[in-house]
Formats: sequence, C-alpha cells, structure tokens
Amino acid sequence: MEIRKLAPGDRVLDYRILERLGEGGFGEVFRAEHEVLGTIVAIKVPREQSGLAALRHEGVVQASLKHENIVATRELCISYDPPFIVMDYVDGDSLAALLRREGPLSWRRATRVLLEVARALDHAHQRGVVHGDVKPANILVEPGREGRVMLTDFGLGRIFEGPQGNLQISRSLELATSGAEVQGTIRYLAPELLRGETADERADLYSFGVLLFETLTGGLPEGREIPSDLSPKVPAELDEVFMQTFTRRENRPRSLASTLESLERLLGEQLAPQRAPAPQRAPAPQR
Repeated sequence: MEIRKLAPGDRVLDYRILERLGEGGFGEVFRAEHEVLGTIVAIKVPREQSGLAALRHEGVVQASLKHENIVATRELCISYDPPFIVMDYVDGDSLAALLRREGPLSWRRATRVLLEVARALDHAHQRGVVHGDVKPANILVEPGREGRVMLTDFGLGRIFEGPQGNLQISRSLELATSGAEVQGTIRYLAPELLRGETADERADLYSFGVLLFETLTGGLPEGREIPSDLSPKVPAELDEVFMQTFTRRENRPRSLASTLESLERLLGEQLAPQRAPAPQRAPAPQR
C-alpha cells in the first residue's frame, strides 16, 4: 500500500500542512499548524512503507529523551495514512546550511554551538542512547546570540548498555555501512562502525570531533591536521578536545564529561594574549 503524499493545505488529523521544509533518503518534513491550538510543529513522514519501522524507531528513541537541546517528540502515529511523527518546530537553519552560507564560525560562536550539542549528547548517553548520525545537517540553530541549538534526527539512534542498564534493542548497522542514504554521512562515522563493530557512546565522540573541526575550519579533517592548522585563532583547548575525540576508539574517553568541562571553561574565560603551545598530536585514526 502506498503512503499518501502530503502537500500544503492537506490535513493530518488536526494539523494543517503549511509548507514542505525538506527531504532526505527517509522521507519528508513539513511545517504544520494545529488547527485548534494554533501551535506550529514539524511533521515527519516516511516516503514508503519500508520506512515505517524506522519512523517508529526514531519516534520511540527521541521521545525517551527530554532535554532543552534535543528536539522534542510530541506525537507518533503509525496507523494513520500517512504515518507521522510530530516534533517541536525549530525556527532556524541547520548548522550545515549556516556553514554553507557563512563559512566557518568564530571560535567563540562555534564553542557555544558545540557546548549545546555536547550537552544534548551527554544527556542521551546517560540514558543509554547513541545518536549514531552526529553531523551539521542534524543540528538546528536558531538565529540570534541567544538562539537555541537543537540536536535532532535519532533515526540511526541505538540503545546500548548504558549507565542505567538499558536493554539492548539497537538497530543493526547495515544502514550505516551499506545504504545509499549514508553516503553523505560516512565521513562522520567512527572507523569501528565502518568495520561493522558494535556502537557505543565513543562513536558519537568521534563524530563530535569531526563536527568540531568542520565548524571551526569549514572543512573535514584529513590525517594529522588539527583545527588551528587551518584557523590560527582557534584556542589550544579546542585542539585538545579535537584530538581526544578524533582518534582510535581505545584512546577516546567513555563520556563527554571532560569535553563539557573544557568548553564551559573556555567560554567563561578570556583568551590569553599569547597562545599556549599546541599540545602534542595523537596519531590519526586508521580506517
């Protein structure tokens, strides 16, 4: 059975579709309004019936996480045509769009964005959830100095044996190692995932390191480069965070605690007049 296609003006229960926001390999996202409450939301629908399990998985995982930097799931319905997830609408651009439009961010602005992403990931990890697809396209940034930074799209999220003993019900990694939908994501994936090994929180730390590098430099890391090689104003502390995360799994920390401390400390301090010597570089991860 084909899934009903939506267009502006269509209804999904009490929601009226206002505009199509975008699409991906999975399906489409629309901006919609609740016709009674007037609330503006985002509605995500799969393109085909084969995406129904993924929709349910994403809704269940994301609904289990309650954090100011994670897009909230309001409703999940898999029996309606089309099946859908209702999420909070974030009035802003993706970090990917922001980087395309403005280029790399200043280190202070980048640090604030990265700090809020790290807080969201830490919340998920504390509840035994690995995001599995940390990249600029899955980070939404509201405009203005005080605009929120929101992590979304837990469609590849996996539940691992975390601090609270969560049952392992994770999706397998075939999506992240073979499907066409991840061709744009593969540069962010930890090497162990490409080898077909089990994901844990350290996979997100590796992706966070790639994200940090790109946000500060506009490019993706190659070999032994550190962010300050391409952007000399980057403080040594951010180089250090990058090297702690963009490395082999056995060398990565098991949590983002030290990263959070570094980013919070950096935002709370003035940059020293003279740059501290760059820390010794760790070996680049082998793929």
